[in-house]
Amino acid sequence: KKYWNKLLHLFSILQQHETSRKRSNPTPSLPVRSKSTVASEKQCQTIETSFGPCSSCLKYQEYVQNSSESMINLCHLYNLPSSLAHHRCSTSTTCESFNDMSHWIDSQSKDFDRLSKHLEYLHSTLNKTKQDLDSSEYNSKQLNETNHHLQQIIHNEKESKKKLEELHEQKLIEIKKDNDQYQWNLNEQLKLLTTQKSNLEQRLKEITEESTSRGEQIEKLG
Repeated sequence: KKYWNKLLHLFSILQQHETSRKRSNPTPSLPVRSKSTVASEKQCQTIETSFGPCSSCLKYQEYVQNSSESMINLCHLYNLPSSLAHHRCSTSTTCESFNDMSHWIDSQSKDFDRLSKHLEYLHSTLNKTKQDLDSSEYNSKQLNETNHHLQQIIHNEKESKKKLEELHEQKLIEIKKDNDQYQWNLNEQLKLLTTQKSNLEQRLKEITEESTSRGEQIEKLG
């Protein structure tokens, strides 16, 4: 019972792999047996034929061999060794003995365990790959955010530098303008002082001449 439960579980997992094979190689469906046919099959065994295989046994063996063929194909698909393939090569008779069928079932169980472990490995590998992909996407997102942040900082620094340069240039213009105005004022003051000096010198000369003239007049009167 445990074996058949495991076998049915495997077939349900690997059903999608067998769908394409069954479509490409369809097998004719077995005719539906009537109750009378089943009854006749049950009664077909006689003392003379009791040592030969009954139809139910043959169909059971055919089913086991067909299901084994599917498992062998799956093992080959995943590059796995197959106990069933080895057992199939060692048997050639159409009707298997009880020991042969026990070996078939034992080989099926081994292949089933082998396929189950491989599927678990694929599942764990897929999960690990998915985790790595999620981690890579997260790291990529973090790097993009960091890069965007750095780009924003660089942009802000450039804007700040540009504003500082503009302020510096404007300040230089204002200083130059003030300096030019100061120079102009100094020149104007210098011109004014020069003019005043000339006027004072001229006035001093006139006073000196006038004083000399009066002195001479006083001397003449004396």
